[in-house]
Amino acid sequence: MFNEYSYKDVYECVKQTANKYDVSEDDVLDVLEETHKGITRYIKNHTKVSINSVSLNYLSGPNIFVFFNNVSGACTGNIRDVLLKQNGTVLGKRVLFLGEHHNIKGVCNDLILKKEGAYEVQDWIVQLCKSTNECIDLFTETPYGSTIDTIVNCGGRKKISEFPDSMSAIVCKLANLGGTIDNLRHHNIDVRKRGGLLEQNGTGLLLPGTELYNIVSTNKHDINYKKYQSIRANYEAHKVRILSYLLTIDKSGYAKTTYHAHLELLFELYGQKFDVQRAEVIEMKYFASAEKELRKMDPAISDNKQRFLYTLLSIYLQQDMFIGLMLPPMDLYFLTRLFIKFDENKMGRTVEKCQNSDVIKNAIIYTGAGHTQIYRSFFEKFFNVQPTLVVGAGGKTQCLKLHQFDYFE
Repeated sequence: MFNEYSYKDVYECVKQTANKYDVSEDDVLDVLEETHKGITRYIKNHTKVSINSVSLNYLSGPNIFVFFNNVSGACTGNIRDVLLKQNGTVLGKRVLFLGEHHNIKGVCNDLILKKEGAYEVQDWIVQLCKSTNECIDLFTETPYGSTIDTIVNCGGRKKISEFPDSMSAIVCKLANLGGTIDNLRHHNIDVRKRGGLLEQNGTGLLLPGTELYNIVSTNKHDINYKKYQSIRANYEAHKVRILSYLLTIDKSGYAKTTYHAHLELLFELYGQKFDVQRAEVIEMKYFASAEKELRKMDPAISDNKQRFLYTLLSIYLQQDMFIGLMLPPMDLYFLTRLFIKFDENKMGRTVEKCQNSDVIKNAIIYTGAGHTQIYRSFFEKFFNVQPTLVVGAGGKTQCLKLHQFDYFE
């Protein structure tokens, strides 16, 4: 049981237990040996996970950096029960949220990138993977169902300045490496865009909120402000039901009709027709994906499913209309997937050094900054924890200054 965790995490659990109760590490191992035969040998003779420190002083690409350490994880389950009963220290997941503005304004210049410990984000991620034998899970705001070589046309480009955004630089870095990183699992989490679900004209199918964002961001005409204010008031009156529908809390016909009726008003405001049938096709796919991940979540989370969903709902109720219509589907899918337990029978399909990692321990999440702020709020509310480190806090610059940050230390 103990060897489903890395050497470092198990040893850290033993060490913290010894410190907490002012006993020796050997005393802790003696207790564990009774129920976890071989753990003493595992700790004392196992070759330590090789971690060559990647000291990070500047990071080019994101504008916000939010790091949570020890959210939940290694010192849990049987090991926790034997060692600490109900008073245990919970070690656990390292979760780094990185957010960007989806452009390259304010990224680090060449002069800064020459400094010690300065990296473009795509290079830092790869170097971090090379520095350790631990499994790392990378989540990117890229279309669900896509293969990495279809997300962006790389064309031999490597530096962030050659791309429209740093997300593209990350994807192309991985594509150029051709799956040779044997301890990195990559997850496409944008279920609002279905890379594998195409319409007849070859374009990807979008959830209505994303389609609406594309319309609004490219609309050059003035809109009827009085009508817009009326639509905003309609959203305020019905947002609990609309958001509950998007978060799978309320999938009744009435909730769906309320959501679609509001979208129809917005599409009409911007001179477009809302296609209900097309929307229902991708909504059905989205709900299937979200519910699948909800079922696979760690019991510690899934046993609190209602609290999980209502925590998200409470956060979105504080956001404006467009955030509420755009972000929830992707955020719900990602957060459920972050806490899933992978099917052991399918672990042979993943990269070599992640085949013994049926839970996510080391996560890096790269998305737009709006998503990052939602995830931070969710962690603070649901887990009652504060970030270990916050840098940038959503400012304009996308060249973050850190001070010898080491993801594994």
